Amino acid sequence: MEDDVNGKNVSYWDTPVEDDVLAIPIVNLNTEANFPQLCGRRFLNPGGAEQYLSRIYQDISFKLDQSGAEVRSTSSGVTVMGEPPPKPRPRQFIFNQPFLRTVWKAKASLPYLAGWVAGPDVLMPYVEKKGP
Repeated sequence: MEDDVNGKNVSYWDTPVEDDVLAIPIVNLNTEANFPQLCGRRFLNPGGAEQYLSRIYQDISFKLDQSGAEVRSTSSGVTVMGEPPPKPRPRQFIFNQPFLRTVWKAKASLPYLAGWVAGPDVLMPYVEKKGP
């Protein structure tokens, strides 16, 4: 069978033949995630008691092998009645001296970008934004 793929004429067969090779990687992934950025938010609940999210959680399982793929995901949220806890006091991160900036990929042993900022030649003056 022939087909046009991105402007190229590609030939392939729709049934496997004896010497064909199909190599499927075996992947088994189990991960859990919490979402603290969603916690403490109130529900819109007109006429009802005040409620807020105290915990948001997701569990994801992905398996791929010679027999196929399987994905499972469960999530849960815990709501609490009453006032949410007070927000923590904002912290201040002021870079007014030379500093090292690194950018990391998750679980990497070394950063993929590092920059030493030692002088004002690459810095822009701070301008406070007004409005949204």
